[in-house]
Amino acid sequence: MSQSTSAAPEKLPKKLYDASRQLVKILRHKIVDIGLSCDSRGFVSVGDLFANRQSGMSRFNDLRIPEDLERIVESNEKKRLELECREDGQYYIRAVQGHSATVGERLDSEQAFESITEP
Repeated sequence: MSQSTSAAPEKLPKKLYDASRQLVKILRHKIVDIGLSCDSRGFVSVGDLFANRQSGMSRFNDLRIPEDLERIVESNEKKRLELECREDGQYYIRAVQGHSATVGERLDSEQAFESITEP
């Protein structure tokens, strides 16, 4: 189940805004550097992300999952994040655009990115 909405993004409280910025930074640029693993579409386990000391996400351990993460994903004006709940009940999150080369080379471009075609 992926989360997306076409409604206008809400303004986040400072703590959620700061968490959003940290998530975008990690998922677009730092996955490899901090030793997180992602699947071929770029999804990282939310549990692994918060447990990883180098991610800096431990300061956000009081976030409600999935409620606060859904708010972060839905409020991102550039739609840079996607949250997914899998059949095992675990949540996974990914950046959908703007990856650094070290992160992007680990992704399967056919699975990770949406093809854009002109009408």
